[in-house]
Amino acid sequence: MIIVIIFLVIYFNNQLYMCVSSTCVIQWCAIQCKRKEANGIGTCKPRPNQGKIQYRKLKEECHCVYKCS
Repeated sequence: MIIVIIFLVIYFNNQLYMCVSSTCVIQWCAIQCKRKEANGIGTCKPRPNQGKIQYRKLKEECHCVYKCS
C-alpha cells in the first residue's frame, strides 16, 4: 500500500513539473506579454534571481516563470 502511494506521489509530481514541449511555454509566455502590454508586443525573459526556468504542466497548459519586459 505504501509503495502505491509513493508511486502516485512521484507520478503526479512529474505531471506537474514536466512540460510537453518548449513551444507551449513560448506561446503561453507570448500571450502573457500581449495581455500586459497595450501594443501586444513583448519579450519574455527569465525573472531575476531565478536560477532555473521552471516549467509546470497544469490543466494541459504549460506555464513558465517569466516576466514581460
